[in-house]
Amino acid sequence: MGSAAFRFEVPRSGRPYQQRLWSCYSPNLPRSRSIELLEQRGRLALQLSGFIGIVTATEIAQKAVDRELFNKISMLVRTNLLELHRLDYDAFGFICRKCGCAYCIDCWENVHEIFDEGFHDDTRGRCPEGHEQMLAD
Repeated sequence: MGSAAFRFEVPRSGRPYQQRLWSCYSPNLPRSRSIELLEQRGRLALQLSGFIGIVTATEIAQKAVDRELFNKISMLVRTNLLELHRLDYDAFGFICRKCGCAYCIDCWENVHEIFDEGFHDDTRGRCPEGHEQMLAD
């Protein structure tokens, strides 16, 4: 896995409580990525940055984001990315379900959108190892 570090900040509205830094797994693009726990209007939210855009969610796996969930995600980052992907396929779609590596949008190949009767259905791509999957729903 890539290097990881926590950063704790004094809680302020819209500011990170804790941050988990990731490194892209592609040997071609060593970029730092992050997962942050934010407070927004009195609620906690998870912000995923640098993999496939910026995604902010107040729920993961139909559970409200809280410190306990953030700690579980942080533990899975260190121990089991496949389990993290299974926790919420949509939020963690940047983790390849076959090889268990996390890739940024620049690493995924043949990224394309699928439309059903004119409406966006999902975004798919192929990891550097050649595994195709849904990246975002």
